[in-house]
Amino acid sequence: MSSLYQSMIAVIEQSITPLAGRLGQQKYVIAIRDGFTAALPFMIIGSFMLVFIFPPFSPRYHQRLCPRLA
Repeated sequence: MSSLYQSMIAVIEQSITPLAGRLGQQKYVIAIRDGFTAALPFMIIGSFMLVFIFPPFSPRYHQRLCPRLA
């Protein structure tokens, strides 16, 4: 089983790695990568804020907890 795994890894390294390397150097792919990298902290903070603003409880409990938002 280990030799099958080793041969599969070798095939992937020989065929896909050069293609991925060339694709990773394209300026459009780099721009998309950098954009996601810059936006990721804001998405994470926004996700946590949504959980804090709208806690995942029943609607009745939510109305008592946040009467202004309900």
